[in-house]
Amino acid sequence: SPDFTCDLTRGCKYVAGLRPWRQDTYRLEPERIGGKLIVHNYGHGGAGITMSWGCADAVRNIVRQSYSPGPAHPIAVLGAGVIGLTVATLLREAGFAVSTYAEALSGTTSEVAGGQWAPSIVEYDEANPTRAVRFFDLLRTAYRMHKARLGIQHGVSERVNYCRKRAPGLDKVEKEGIIPKVQ
Repeated sequence: SPDFTCDLTRGCKYVAGLRPWRQDTYRLEPERIGGKLIVHNYGHGGAGITMSWGCADAVRNIVRQSYSPGPAHPIAVLGAGVIGLTVATLLREAGFAVSTYAEALSGTTSEVAGGQWAPSIVEYDEANPTRAVRFFDLLRTAYRMHKARLGIQHGVSERVNYCRKRAPGLDKVEKEGIIPKVQ
């Protein structure tokens, strides 16, 4: 277990990150503007780590439908938080020439935040069956890709998460077969 004691007299400081929030749910969709493909991928409501690999996989699939990998179709990723870096990683792995642009690379929420895979906190459009199916498909992909990256080389480890009361969204992800039933 890590030592979380903090002695302020020895230079230790507490840091918190402020997460952007969107009224509805996340936005993940392509749009053509002036002959360019823009893929909107934001508004994850503090669940960027949870959705990162699933959304990045969806972005990669959208880009592949329009462009071939290689230098002829350079890709710009705006944002160097967990979502932007995950998208950039998968696009580079697919052979695309990727440049990442960000206002800041340090002092960002993704830099200072701890993270966990917690699908019970994500807002999505339950009233729209098509969007709900897509949301659970994103989570399934994200969970599978997170599990594939367990290990010190990726800095990802599996830990039991304890809560005072059961999160209401947990039942839905168990029912959908995304995660094993928690006892």
